[in-house]
Amino acid sequence: PENSMTKTYDIVVWGATGFTGALVTNYLALNIPKYHTNLKWAIAGRSQARLEQVRQEALSRASNNSHLPDILVGDATNTPSVDAIISATRVVIATAGPFSKFGTPVVASCVRWSTHYVDITGEIPWVKQVIEKFDDEAKQKGAIIVPMCGFDSIPSDIGVLWTTHRIRQELKQRTRRVNNYAHVIGISSGGTVASGIIMDREFPTEMKDVYLLGGRKNPPLEEDSDVLTASFDERVGCWIGPFGMAKLNTRVVRRSNHLLASAHTLPSFSYKEVQLAVHEPMANKLAKNLSVTPEVLERLVQAGKLHAPGQGPTEEERNRNEFTMVFVGESENGQTVVSSISGGDAGYTETAKFVSEAALLLVEKTRNGVESGKGGVLTPATAFGLELMERLQRQGIQFRVHSSVREALPEPYRKVSKL
Repeated sequence: PENSMTKTYDIVVWGATGFTGALVTNYLALNIPKYHTNLKWAIAGRSQARLEQVRQEALSRASNNSHLPDILVGDATNTPSVDAIISATRVVIATAGPFSKFGTPVVASCVRWSTHYVDITGEIPWVKQVIEKFDDEAKQKGAIIVPMCGFDSIPSDIGVLWTTHRIRQELKQRTRRVNNYAHVIGISSGGTVASGIIMDREFPTEMKDVYLLGGRKNPPLEEDSDVLTASFDERVGCWIGPFGMAKLNTRVVRRSNHLLASAHTLPSFSYKEVQLAVHEPMANKLAKNLSVTPEVLERLVQAGKLHAPGQGPTEEERNRNEFTMVFVGESENGQTVVSSISGGDAGYTETAKFVSEAALLLVEKTRNGVESGKGGVLTPATAFGLELMERLQRQGIQFRVHSSVREALPEPYRKVSKL
């Protein structure tokens, strides 16, 4: 890989004028002066004027102004303008979706210039294309390419890694399965809705393939199949239903397990994600939400019931949101360990934190030359390991160890009855 001494910037936020891009810019403006005083960064997008606005907004939140980002203007459809920006930085945070439309040129440029890359996509079929097109070359160039560093799929991927490490350390065993019970309060932004519509419309068969990103088992494990219905889960003593992000996160976790070829898990390792429900009607509603068609979603956007691209929940709304994921790991002889990860607004506030901390960790590791020789299209667990967990803990994401499943459940789910 070419010498990273020639890079002007440590981090560039690509797509900084989008809804999440602006949140990432605010997060970095607040945290770079506190923890990373010698870091140089920039924000990039198509419109100089809108980038100035985003920088102004970040300025009003920054703890001091000596670390404000430079502004770089570029357009994903214009390769020379992409190359000019990507070649000048060590790490790119890509926040401009839909990625199936705008993402590929940025990844291609990162691979060309041995620039490391993290993004907030949840578009699994696009990630599959990125793996097929760029994995080998990224390995040769030492470019670390890590899609899906937002709420999908950092907590799931790091939570499973942590659980398998705990089972190895505390029980001296390998992991047979991990189940993730999610509790999420939050609202989607327009960009998220648009990406979901594209995935369901253009890639219906890929979206059903539980091994799309790797770790394929022949025949498929029954336990790996997506949860599509509501049920009462005796293990947690609670109603559960399908979790909207499961068909994204489970694919990433399976890829991680495959790439790690792990001594921590059994060959028959399985992973499932579901959403907790306080009663049966809510669990049924979760199941019903799965069948909403792209056409219905589009009508809701047009009617103003869902956000249009570029819009999202207000700061006040985000401050009321929260998430918890409870991980129940089972060892080869049937013992369980229980842990949880929780935080605030999953889709936006914490997603900005997740992707920013992933990028800052990459900057640190590559500055010290630690990561040379590593490269390819990776996952959060394989690129960052448990080091990312320590950083997120410092920034208020809570990682807890529990003595029982009941104790781990958020308050409203502890008193649930089957009737």
